[in-house]
Amino acid sequence: MSGNGDYRGRHYTTWVDDVKALRRAGDEDEAEQLLLSLLDAVEAESKKERLPPPGWYYQQLAIIAAKQKDPDREVGVLERYVAAAKKRADPDLLERLRKARAKVDSASVAAEPAVCPYCEEPLSPPPTRSRKCPACRVPIVVRKRAGVTQLLTTSEAEDLEQSEQQQKAYNASLRRANELGASDDEFARMVATHGRHGDALWELCNRELLNSDGYRRKMIYRIQSDHMVDEGRDWMTSAQLGVQEELGFIDLPGDSLVAIGGCRCEVCSATPERVQLQEIRSGNVIPHPDCQNPPCKCWIHVPPETRDVANLAFDAGAPKRKGLLRRIFGGQLKRPWSTSRPTGLERPLAGQRDVHDGAPRPNGNARRSGVQRSLMLGT
Repeated sequence: MSGNGDYRGRHYTTWVDDVKALRRAGDEDEAEQLLLSLLDAVEAESKKERLPPPGWYYQQLAIIAAKQKDPDREVGVLERYVAAAKKRADPDLLERLRKARAKVDSASVAAEPAVCPYCEEPLSPPPTRSRKCPACRVPIVVRKRAGVTQLLTTSEAEDLEQSEQQQKAYNASLRRANELGASDDEFARMVATHGRHGDALWELCNRELLNSDGYRRKMIYRIQSDHMVDEGRDWMTSAQLGVQEELGFIDLPGDSLVAIGGCRCEVCSATPERVQLQEIRSGNVIPHPDCQNPPCKCWIHVPPETRDVANLAFDAGAPKRKGLLRRIFGGQLKRPWSTSRPTGLERPLAGQRDVHDGAPRPNGNARRSGVQRSLMLGT
């Protein structure tokens, strides 16, 4: 494998439509074989570019395995992705991996015979809803988790509900830690040291703030704001710091008109369509303290008529794109404003030049660099 991302003479990104066509036709097995073949090209280029592999190809394999009721295969392909991405794995795929592992663990529980949790009398057929045991006449609580029906006592059901609430809070912190680049094991060690997952997440955020700049710092402040909302504490300070980080990359006069976008609640929607940049810098516009969907996620959009091209234009053909992106995003090469489809494989402009060799492809389309593909694939 040369590491240029080619499979059968075509770059792996050009096979996306073939995969989608096979899946639409219902030929999941053929699509799976093609995806598995593409993974070698994906991982070879990922290793060469020193970037995480695009997660879409692994996600499609995981979806196929889930549809075929094979959680072991789903876990296998997702673990392969995590091994290739290392600390820069997509949090969405990490969460999917945790759920797939839970399905594997619950499979052994499902194989056990149904018995009354009180008198241990076998129940055939197993109850599908809460009712009294036909033998001891004590109420049985039926709960379904990860596709498995559990028969519980009243106290066990209460303990399970409390445990699930705690696990939900832990998973929220774990997902945010994944966004910051921490693995599940690393975060678990931090929780063991700090005692609370919230304290571990906050320590991780502070550590990353010292080593980051630009939009990555804005993302960290957004994570802190979300965490403060979950804990019922004041989130405005973190949200305001995030806005200040965003303002740091807008080199425009104070009287320049900019737009506010993001949250669509009634409070945020009442903001004028155009406001002067100096009003935002004063801290009186965003974030909105009375936002109905806290924390307020309103962000600044510079319209084309006031955009400073030298500082803000995202030129797909710029030869210095890689350095610019690393400076802005601090290593997290992902467009925060992107709303493209999951693969993000928009067609390049005809004649667009390659950032590697400066030559257009024979068909007029540019070969995308590893940085460009990682951006558009959302990894």
